[in-house]
Parts: sequence; structure tokens; C-alpha cells
Amino acid sequence: VVSSHGDTRLGGDDFDFRLAERILYVHTRGDEVGAEAIRRSPTSWLRLLLEAESAKRRLSTEVETVARVEFLEVNGGRAEHLEVPVTRSLFESVVQDLLRKTQASIDAVLADARSTIADVDEVLLVGGSTRMPSVWHLIQDAYGQEPSRAVHPEESVAIGAAIEAGLMAGVRTGRVLVDVCPFSLGTAALVEEAPGRRHMICRTITPRNSPIPSRHVERFLAMSADQERVRAYFFQGGHLDPLENQCVGSAELAGIKRRRSEPVPTIHIAFEYNLDGVVEVSLADGAGLARTAGRFRTDRTSAAALLAEYLEHCRQAGVLPGPGREGFEVPAADPDAPAEGVQAPLSELRASVETIAGRLEELTLRYPERAAELSRAVTAARTALSEPVSDLGAAVEAHAQLADLVFDLGEFM
Repeated sequence: VVSSHGDTRLGGDDFDFRLAERILYVHTRGDEVGAEAIRRSPTSWLRLLLEAESAKRRLSTEVETVARVEFLEVNGGRAEHLEVPVTRSLFESVVQDLLRKTQASIDAVLADARSTIADVDEVLLVGGSTRMPSVWHLIQDAYGQEPSRAVHPEESVAIGAAIEAGLMAGVRTGRVLVDVCPFSLGTAALVEEAPGRRHMICRTITPRNSPIPSRHVERFLAMSADQERVRAYFFQGGHLDPLENQCVGSAELAGIKRRRSEPVPTIHIAFEYNLDGVVEVSLADGAGLARTAGRFRTDRTSAAALLAEYLEHCRQAGVLPGPGREGFEVPAADPDAPAEGVQAPLSELRASVETIAGRLEELTLRYPERAAELSRAVTAARTALSEPVSDLGAAVEAHAQLADLVFDLGEFM
């Protein structure tokens, strides 16, 4: 796998929901009161969604169908029959924006692979929703390629899951496709743009499209010299602002110590991405005296709870939860309260940039087509990190762009 991309907020259910809403609008003749009564009835709404899904499937092979739900409960406990004709063109008209999101993912995965559609030999469609003619037309119209019918859309998903299960069980399965991490994984770290102006950023530890299994380690600094405890929050997504990503886990490291040569304790955070999709995380202090480890695989409910916990953590620490979050209510930090966060060390970022700069001549000779891009990225990172740093968020982002560029070239610094 060269690159992977997906929209976690887009799926077949979104198409079902759109069609159900359209059927409901036609059935109630635009009466929002009547429509809301059906939505509030769990049984009625579920039956309508199931019929919308069935109609969607029929429209993959038919140009017109009829959505029927008998004895649909409405206001006052009454029941009535729903019968609404639905055409394929009507369905496609209400899901155009969802199809555009699909195209955005295709464009993104091509960009990540540094490729164009001309470099693609074959387009395989996987998953039941790809049976919709509109998806086929999207590929043909936007990219000039007709998707292959060599694989069964539904069976291919099941076969892939079976192969993955065999790998986890140690079964020899012949040739295996090496997968990549579909999303960047990182942790929230404190930065201080100016005295008294502190906020959190998301520092990437495992970059998106890293081959799995993978292990990445990053070094952070404690917030104070006498800090004894660290609580770290982990995020999925490549945005600099933690609130634009998804909070997927947290861990606490107690009893941390610092080496005599260190002004403040150092914290090493390691992410290990397994073949089964579980992320093992470990924290250790620089002295090697304190360690903790755990794993996370969260659902939407636990993610919401983790985010609420993270926001409360930021309030108690008196820091903004992300750059540009000035509207967030932050109480004055208690000077007697023990620090529990980690901060991104600028000295580490500068050292990383200089390491890459030291290999700039070698890299430009090896990748002459990217020479200008590499030179610009090094210059931009050096400028952003030069003293005094006027915009710490921009400095961290400039370093991240340079590191991502070098990583994309297959170089691991």
C-alpha cells in the first residue's frame, strides 16, 4: 500500500438517511410537524430507514422503484401507509454532496501517493455502496477510467477480514499486502507563544501512511523541573489543533525523575501500531525509572468522554485547548497545582531541522525532482524556528511539513 485515505464521517448509512428524509418530505407534503412525529418514533423511523436502504439497493439495477411502509405510526397513535415513488435521478440529486466527498478522498489518496490517475492501472470498487451507478459514473467522468468488475464488492470485504484474521492467528496466507496507517496519530503538547499565552497543539508521532506494523517514538519535556506526574492525551488526525482531531486515548505516568544533566524531566512517548489495528502506547521518563504502557481502540461514546476529560484538563491547567481558541474559558492557573502535561521542545525541533539540512545536498542528489521543494522547506522551517519565535504554532507546522516531506521520500530521520 502506497497511501490510504478515508472519510470516517461518510458511509452507506449517510445515503440511506438522505433518501429517507426525501421520502418523508414527499409523504408528509412538506409538513414538518408530521415529519418530526415520525422521526421521534424510534420504531417508525427505523422502519423508514430500512425501506430507504432497500430502495437504494433496488435503484442500483432499476431506474424507478416505490418505497412502501405499511402501518407507519404517526401523530396521535394513528397509523397510515407510506407509498412514495422514487427515481434513480431523484436519489442521485439528493446525494450529490456525498459523492463529492468520495471524490475528495480519491484526490487526497492520489496526492499522498504523489501520483495521478494516469499512474493507476486498475480501479477496484469495494463495499456495497459502490454498486450505485452514480459511483461508477463518478469514476468514469472525473478520472476517465472504467472501474474493474474483477472483485465482488461485498465478498472482497469479508475475504480481507478473513485474511487479516488468519495473519493474527499465525496462519500462512501466501502473499500479503503491507497496509499503512490511514490517519496520523499524536499527542497534545503545550506551547507558549509569549509569556502567559499558552495553548496546546497536536504533535504527530506516527505519520499518516506509515507502513504497519510500525513503532515511532518522540521526546517531550515536562512542564516543570519538579514535575512528578504526566497525563497525556492522544489524538487521531493530522490537524495542528487537537480539537480538529479525534481524541482516542489517554495515559498517565507517575513517579517521573530527571537526570542530573536535565533542567526538566524528559518524557518519551512511543506508539506501536499493530496489524490488528490496536495502538500500543508507552510512556517513559528520560532517567528510565518510570514507565507505563497501555492500548487504545475507542468508539464514539468513549471518544466524546475523552474529549470532555481533555477539555477539563486544559481548564484546570489554565491553557487553551488549541491554537486560536481564545473564546475558550480558561481560569487562572493555580500556582500551587502540580503540572501534569508535556511540552514540545523547540530545541528538539531545531535539531531535527539541522539534521535534515545537513543531509540536504545528499537528498537533492538522490531526489533531484524534489530539490527545490526540499530547499524551500528547510529554509521555511529554519526561519520559523529562529529566535525569537513570533508564532510558535507556525514554527511547529513548518517543522511538521519538512518532516512529512522527508518521510514521503522514504527517508527516516
